[in-house]
Amino acid sequence: LKDRPLNEMMDGFDFEPIVKNVKVYLTGQLAVEERLNYNFLHYFPGATGWTESYLIPKVTTFAFHEAETKLEEVLRKMKLEDMVKEQVDTFPVSRLEEIVLGISKREFKMITILGGVLGGLIGIIQGLIVFLTN
Repeated sequence: LKDRPLNEMMDGFDFEPIVKNVKVYLTGQLAVEERLNYNFLHYFPGATGWTESYLIPKVTTFAFHEAETKLEEVLRKMKLEDMVKEQVDTFPVSRLEEIVLGISKREFKMITILGGVLGGLIGIIQGLIVFLTN
């Protein structure tokens, strides 16, 4: 028996009734269709509390830690500086002029207002100094 191959010994054996009986037995014992009618909380009632108190804090801590450690590497791989340069290079010159002039116009207006306020304050202070010294 040891020297004979397993295929040769199994040729005459009919597995079909055994497989059929095992399937019927497992279907009855497992009752898969009946078990699928219940949700997860039916089998694990403490899942909500466990998820809120244990799983979510662990996952978020892990995610933020991994993001923090990999951020520099990801940014380097993304080549963000090159992407921005490429996007700016593809802008039409007229659009870039609009952006620069729009920003500078607002800034120049604020500089003009600040200059007027500072000039007025300096003039008042100088006037007070001259008035007090005479």
